[in-house]
Amino acid sequence: MYKTKDFEIIIPEAAPIKTFKEEEVILVEGQEVRRTLKEVDLYNKVEEVWKGQKGDYSEAKVRLDYSKIKVNGQLVLGIALTNFKEFLGTNIEASKNLDYKTALIIRGLSARDNQYAFFSNMIGLDCAVETSDERVIVGLRSLKSRLYPGCWHVIAGCADAEEKEVNFFKGMAKELLEELLIKDEEINTLEITGINT
Repeated sequence: MYKTKDFEIIIPEAAPIKTFKEEEVILVEGQEVRRTLKEVDLYNKVEEVWKGQKGDYSEAKVRLDYSKIKVNGQLVLGIALTNFKEFLGTNIEASKNLDYKTALIIRGLSARDNQYAFFSNMIGLDCAVETSDERVIVGLRSLKSRLYPGCWHVIAGCADAEEKEVNFFKGMAKELLEELLIKDEEINTLEITGINT
């Protein structure tokens, strides 16, 4: 494995080979990121990070609370709601500030026995698109991108919580249509190949 400034590059042979088809993924209700009066400092930190941001990113997104593989091989994902503001104020800010990251982890362990309890953990749908001639499509992010400007990346978006239904596979297909104009009938298979927590 190689580490760059912002990304880890995994040697393909070291990557897990288990993939999950749509019927093998079970979504269950996880815990929301709810802060009590004891966590007012964390609430204030999120607000501080958000100041000066442009655009309305308050729409509901999906967060990963936990994941596990059942004995029968099914993937169970505990999911709940978050938003982009929470993501910037927790996950992204913690990636820049080790003291803040440590404080969030300690607070999560002591309050909920879960080191990720106070992180947004917004689920990104990163699509590694393999073409019929066995190539992988990547794109160069705009220098105006809020996250990782000027970096090479696969086609990606965030898991939306729309109409009380969450479907990561439909979400990936939506991103492929929006960013590459690939229609459903042009997609051979969609599979979950990894979860980064």
